[in-house]
Amino acid sequence: FQPGGPPSPPKIVADVGADTNHASLAMTPDNKPVIAYYSTYDYGLYYAQKPGTTWSVVAVPVTGKPSHYHSATVDASGIPQITYVDSDTYALNHVGHDGSTWTQTEVNTIRTYMVGARLTSDKAGTPWVMYGDNIRQTKYVGRWTGSEWTETDASDSQKLSSDISIAMDSSGMPHAVVQNDAGEVRYGVYTRSGWQYSVLD
Repeated sequence: FQPGGPPSPPKIVADVGADTNHASLAMTPDNKPVIAYYSTYDYGLYYAQKPGTTWSVVAVPVTGKPSHYHSATVDASGIPQITYVDSDTYALNHVGHDGSTWTQTEVNTIRTYMVGARLTSDKAGTPWVMYGDNIRQTKYVGRWTGSEWTETDASDSQKLSSDISIAMDSSGMPHAVVQNDAGEVRYGVYTRSGWQYSVLD
């Protein structure tokens, strides 16, 4: 697509022989696109990247049925990371690639119904994921310490919604955008005293 010109026809990234859904896009440090998505044919999680002129697609080895709330990011070192909710167990899982193998960990072991999980990473490559717990009606932020996931309450006294987004600033502090059931868009930033939210005017 060229600005001011006609749009280019859509291109198929990959054809795995069946419908796919819940695609999530991220960019590498050298501006290459990567996509994580779910196949309804084999209940598999797939990772597509385009290092050159063609797409390369690999199946990510995970357990369960990764059919909900996929989120992908690539850290500053070019390491891809993906989170997903297992629709069989309601576990929120994270998978990361170290250059040779994929490693899976469970972000939240309570296994209630998770909604709106979104993933990011800080400049050190540490993954952070924001998610909603539909049973506890609370938002949380999980952070990988290197050996386990820690959970921080990110509540804002609003009814839970699946509309959640998280991003990191240059100092490594998380920021969030959430939307409540009344349609209000709320911006949050993490401080020493916890999460502070304000309503967008």
